[in-house]
Amino acid sequence: MNLCDLEFDPAQPGDTVQLLAGVYECSSFLDLNDGITFEGAGRDKTLIQGSFVFLIAFGPATATTTIRDLTFLAPVLPDVLVGNLVVERVTSTIRFFIGNGGNARFDRYAFEGPGTGVEVENASAEIANSTIRNCGGSDGIALGGTQSGAHATLDNVVIEGCDRGVFLTGPQFPFSQLIGSVTIANSKLIDNRIGVFLSDGTATVQNTEIRDDETTPQIPETGIVTVNGDVNVVGARISGQRFAGIAVSLSSFFDPGADLTVSGTVIDGGTVGIGFGGTDELSSLHVRSSKIRGQTVAAVAVGGDSTIDLSSADTPDDPNVFSTVSGFALSDGRTFVSPFHKYIDATGTRLNGVVFPTQLLDGPVSLAPYFRIASSESGIRF
Repeated sequence: MNLCDLEFDPAQPGDTVQLLAGVYECSSFLDLNDGITFEGAGRDKTLIQGSFVFLIAFGPATATTTIRDLTFLAPVLPDVLVGNLVVERVTSTIRFFIGNGGNARFDRYAFEGPGTGVEVENASAEIANSTIRNCGGSDGIALGGTQSGAHATLDNVVIEGCDRGVFLTGPQFPFSQLIGSVTIANSKLIDNRIGVFLSDGTATVQNTEIRDDETTPQIPETGIVTVNGDVNVVGARISGQRFAGIAVSLSSFFDPGADLTVSGTVIDGGTVGIGFGGTDELSSLHVRSSKIRGQTVAAVAVGGDSTIDLSSADTPDDPNVFSTVSGFALSDGRTFVSPFHKYIDATGTRLNGVVFPTQLLDGPVSLAPYFRIASSESGIRF
């Protein structure tokens, strides 16, 4: 049957709807049962287009809807409100929306903007072996929610030419136990204004490349931005950012802190490699076995009233290497409210080619191009 006929003769859960090659253009709201398999003749052969909503509506959370081997062309809007969704070998020029506790799995999904490729609200998604490109002023993957938050896992995903590659926000403090989360592994975030933007959530970025595309005029601003929330960066490479490789801050006095852990990571270029400012005594920065180089102001610039751990006497095998074009390898601009976290631990850290002997430096001290201590209440322990 024609796809549009499903409005009058709906398929039932467990049915398979096989769509032959051709163009399917409906003119109305298509409200479908979940638990159906929609299977085209190939993403370059079966095309769904037209000014209508392709809606997979309410049903049992255990039902799984499968969409494979076809193409969605704007302005069709596929929405999934609840239940499970599997998307395989699908090309789309419009977003997929997953909401209300839904669970989606995307494999070999290709989105070509403008617009957001996947939006997840109070739901979860797994996205693998997929590409999202040319979002324009929109986000590649947008995650959010005010109830349980959104959760996503990305593996071998390319997001290119978007405003923010991955955007995660969620219920704010005091509802922090409901925050969302995202794990990004083995992926490439290219030429996005911001690679990953995190607000009130947790993120893990592992073996992932965040960089500029030198063949285009667009220059990314910051690789990873977090305003509240915790970020763990492992084995990543961040390069070609205009401002910072990683920037961390808090949005209000009532926020529960922000923790950043960086290990085995390379950050090349920019004004600042890691900017960790506007934080409080509940926040912390830990950097291990990482190279931060080529910055024009500071490799690492810190502020607020936080724990700063850049390697200690207990971790001599995990040294960092910080080197700048100009400015300071390590800039400490913290101003303290509490008497804690006075010293930065930086045992074994190499600053512009120099490893300092064991010593304690109290501020204010300025010794370019090595380090700067702006406050008399802070210091560095080498």
